[in-house]
Amino acid sequence: HGATVQSQGGGRLLGVFGVPAARDDDALQAARAAVALASDVRIGLATGEVVTGDPVVSGPPVDEAASLRDRAAAGQVLAGLRTWRLVRHAVTAYPLGGSWVVEAVDPDAGPLVRRLETPIIGRERELENVVETFERAARDSRPHLVTVFGVPGIGKTRLAVECMKRLAAVATPTV
Repeated sequence: HGATVQSQGGGRLLGVFGVPAARDDDALQAARAAVALASDVRIGLATGEVVTGDPVVSGPPVDEAASLRDRAAAGQVLAGLRTWRLVRHAVTAYPLGGSWVVEAVDPDAGPLVRRLETPIIGRERELENVVETFERAARDSRPHLVTVFGVPGIGKTRLAVECMKRLAAVATPTV
């Protein structure tokens, strides 16, 4: 399923997906591997950024996965919230104490696809700032740089896509 497996001592293993390179289906592949392995073991699934070193992986997702594993019954796969959000379209699961018990994974399901067709809401000021910066750069024949940053999920890509739509008639924007 594409994992790197590391020994955690005491007979525990850590399957790491997305290291060294993340893929869109890492969470889904982790769920598939977990369900395939879970006959007599307890498994916790967590998603997030980790610190990598040779050969150790650490960080909040590793701790969360260990906590979920410790709470799971034998033969059970418990998924945390971030993982659940990425695989819920493809799994049979039920909630249990703030996590989800994953029982099966659709073998034909692909990764969650983000939809960007909906109208942008609540970012009109930011959108206008980018458009005005472009207009100023074009008028003054001087380059300008716009940097958009923020926490994951805040809408950076959505804002960039909407800017490209608005400027498509007069420019070929590069993101």
